[in-house]
Amino acid sequence: MEKYLDDDRVEALIFDYLHFYGNANTYAWSPAWYRTAPRILRNTIPAWAPKGLFFLVMANHKCGRYPRAAHTGATIYHYGWLKTAAQLELKKSSNSKFWGKSATTTDYSEIDPQTLRFFAGTHPKAVQDWLPLATGVFQASPAHRLTAKERKHRVILALERWLGWRYRKKHYKLVS
Repeated sequence: MEKYLDDDRVEALIFDYLHFYGNANTYAWSPAWYRTAPRILRNTIPAWAPKGLFFLVMANHKCGRYPRAAHTGATIYHYGWLKTAAQLELKKSSNSKFWGKSATTTDYSEIDPQTLRFFAGTHPKAVQDWLPLATGVFQASPAHRLTAKERKHRVILALERWLGWRYRKKHYKLVS
């Protein structure tokens, strides 16, 4: 934040993300899971977060644009999918009333197994006592049938490997 404090071109700071899934040794990695996102915005610009998914800088009350952002080089460890099935269902039923939808049940094992990767790093000290102990990569259901979206994401991941680029659904404009 100090680095870009006096650079008016930078309206937001971008972080990399690791979304842990099922256990503390497994993270989900595919275009279905945002891999970068702006999470700090200047408090001097008018901004809005439609449905809480991303930020828009408001030029006026009707017109918005994605913020101009700089990459921090830091990673956010997201633990939202490490809840027990009961905890996740409680959260979903509590939140469903705000979104006008009925709560659906979630089966953690119904996920494309190719999106699950082993985490070999170290978790932040502040959460190490909280994290449930686990061994190995979380196991997806062997009977899981890929959705059309999961098949599309597999193609994108293959292109990333072959071409050496990274697909990003960006909700920001990178400032160089």
